[in-house]
Amino acid sequence: MLFSSTSSLWELIQQRPAVVEFLEASGKPVWNQLDLSVDAFCRQAGVKTGSWLREAESIPIPKPDSIWSREPLYRIVDYLVAEHRDFRNKDLTRIDFLLDTYSAPIYPDVYQLKLAYQSFKSFEEGLLEHMSEEEARTFPHILRLEACERNATLLPLTHRLSVKTFAMSQGHLAESLLEKMIAEIMENIRKHRDQERDAVTTEKLFRVLEKFQQRLTRHARIENEILFPRAMEIEKRLLKRQNVSV
Repeated sequence: MLFSSTSSLWELIQQRPAVVEFLEASGKPVWNQLDLSVDAFCRQAGVKTGSWLREAESIPIPKPDSIWSREPLYRIVDYLVAEHRDFRNKDLTRIDFLLDTYSAPIYPDVYQLKLAYQSFKSFEEGLLEHMSEEEARTFPHILRLEACERNATLLPLTHRLSVKTFAMSQGHLAESLLEKMIAEIMENIRKHRDQERDAVTTEKLFRVLEKFQQRLTRHARIENEILFPRAMEIEKRLLKRQNVSV
């Protein structure tokens, strides 16, 4: 992924949340000028745009086995956003292709695969919508909350969204539904594999789906057990700082 000098600081943060640390290290009031282009920001900071962009692009994405309790929230969100990209561009595309291929009429006894394919398209639509909602509203809100705790002069936009509300209702319900859907898809694939024990392609498809399911489960656990609880604690402290009852 290549950043552009014409991208706004906010677009940069949305693509790679970990760039927050890099931006704030400049000492400039980043959060009050998110519409500023990268080029304008670099001129303001007195650095060369090309060199700055190369350094920003080299920021490593956190590893799956990171000790998340010790990581700042922007690095956790950076990992989750990167995983969203993989889900969209790799996992969903590959599974869609495999299911479409193996449920074609030339393959015998594909009833279970056809059911799985239909279910997967619904699952895919729901997952894409869920990820877009997080990236457009929830993650930006969490990033700003954390920035507010670092900067007492910055005000949180708590009137627009509550992490607790999202995590306890919309986010939880969406993830529960998605987990149920992927489990049903896996069951259909498993039935077909048991009926057609010599179907090498079905076995391959099952392994791909199983690995994807494991990644989704880990992804949801990082959100629900680490990111959201920590963000809610920050939100609570900030509201208390503003003398707002919680």
